[in-house]
Amino acid sequence: SLKMSASTTADPSSLLHLAVLRISSDHDFELVARWQKQPNEDFDAKCERILGKLVQRQDTKKLWSFDAKQMNYTIHANVRPQQQDKCAFFAITKSGYDRSIKGLLKEFASEFSATATQKEVNESNYRGLNKKCAPLFKSLNEKYGTDKLMKVKGQVDQLHDKTKEMMMDIIDREDDLNRLDSEADGLADEAKGFEHVANKLKWKFCRENAKWTIILTLSIITILIVIIVAAVCVNDPDACNS
Repeated sequence: SLKMSASTTADPSSLLHLAVLRISSDHDFELVARWQKQPNEDFDAKCERILGKLVQRQDTKKLWSFDAKQMNYTIHANVRPQQQDKCAFFAITKSGYDRSIKGLLKEFASEFSATATQKEVNESNYRGLNKKCAPLFKSLNEKYGTDKLMKVKGQVDQLHDKTKEMMMDIIDREDDLNRLDSEADGLADEAKGFEHVANKLKWKFCRENAKWTIILTLSIITILIVIIVAAVCVNDPDACNS
């Protein structure tokens, strides 16, 4: 029977990296919290390099996006050095991310401020708030991490694979049924042959039985005649002589 293995569906997760960097008064940076889909230290260096350029500009614009198309990802930043927490929030997504990056970064900044106190932010060392921010990272990943188009494509691929498996199962069952039909036809032919042989044997035994029945009957009649004649001769010799 044939079997077809399911194809690997595309990964619908488009959120690759979340990070919070503290901006000190001398424009030095400290990575206080970070989440990554897969380990990639290069993302940390890129975020710090971009943050350094943005802080030097002293631009009032808060939201930035830097598309690295050749690497198939985009770096998004919410830089707010004038705020009390003096933090910058980074999100790195796959290129072509179809969710609201503005909503993601604003919610990231708002929920982080509600999660960590200003004292904890100021005193935190390298990734010191990772554990405390784990529920926040999980929540953001669940809400913003799934690319809708990729998710739908993944569901379509899964349905396609299941359909293939069902079709192969149907073909296998049809083969089994055909094999059973062939075996049933073979058994029917054997049964007919057996019945024919049985009938021939039946008639043969019937003829043999009839032959021996006739022989036995004639033998008994002959014996009876002999007995009767002998009895008559004994009782009446004259009649026997005549």
